[in-house]
Amino acid sequence: MMTLEWSLNPETLAKALTRRREHLARMAVFHAGVSQSLLQWAQDNMANQGGFSESGWPPLAPATLAAKRRRGWPAAPLEATGRLRRGFATTVDAQAARLKNSVPYAAHHQQGLGVPRRPILPSPAQAEELAQQTLRNFLREALK
Repeated sequence: MMTLEWSLNPETLAKALTRRREHLARMAVFHAGVSQSLLQWAQDNMANQGGFSESGWPPLAPATLAAKRRRGWPAAPLEATGRLRRGFATTVDAQAARLKNSVPYAAHHQQGLGVPRRPILPSPAQAEELAQQTLRNFLREALK
């Protein structure tokens, strides 16, 4: 007859649960990961001329392209001086991750206020997916 017996030492279990509980209590760390995911998405979206946004970006009008050429600016939408790209800032705390762009015209492009709509930030559904992926990574780290 062959037997294998395994038992968990209660002290070992208690230590492991304490480590995991401490990790999970660090929500600011989780939110920092979310904010970095959101920032990276926004930067990649701008670099890909709206290729990550759900609706994409409309092409620039011929008059806009001509004006950009006269000024020596890149032909890409939302790219002239780099101010909009550099305007992102993240903040985090235990309750939330925040990504904002304080450049005054950022909201106009995001929402299409007086200009063609060119979303810079992810949609709520895309932001949720980024947060879920970050959560999976956060929980995977907690279970190590």
